[in-house]
Amino acid sequence: MAIRAARPTPIHYFFACAGEDCAPQGKACLERWRLQCLEKCELDPENGYCGDQKYLDEWPGLYDRLVVLQHPGVCLAPWNIRNYAVGERDGQVTVSGAPLIFYHYHSLVPLRMNLLGRCALLPSHGYHFSPAEQRLIYRPYAALLRRAQREMDRYAPGSLIRSRASWRDVWRSFRSGQFVTG
Repeated sequence: MAIRAARPTPIHYFFACAGEDCAPQGKACLERWRLQCLEKCELDPENGYCGDQKYLDEWPGLYDRLVVLQHPGVCLAPWNIRNYAVGERDGQVTVSGAPLIFYHYHSLVPLRMNLLGRCALLPSHGYHFSPAEQRLIYRPYAALLRRAQREMDRYAPGSLIRSRASWRDVWRSFRSGQFVTG
């Protein structure tokens, strides 16, 4: 079991990964988390709730086999990307000089755009991404989604990407420079 430090946010940690062969302590932790989330899972930071993530703040004190990940390229996300320098070295996306391992595309809205066969994204409402972050993280992902959509269309046309955004949101993102295509 591993969590990642999330500072500075209303929560201290967020869930990063669980191995397939999760030890008994990890299974107990996940079961406790499942029950807590079933009881209450909402965004209410004033009362200590941030979706399913606030519960993780107690884990370091409860589970001695828990790993708190320190690598900046593990679970980079919209809420912590501002803390790091995103760059590129030898074709690899880097985060403060370390390789990007995985990115959490929180609240990403993919759009199926038929214009020129492009896939458009509205990256995480409420967050602003630099041109480098758009170029190195979001644009390549849009291209991968476009390729996946083309592959899926061979078997089930229109099944993968459906718009969940209003045209007002699309226009607002376009005007603010946060509309990404790939």
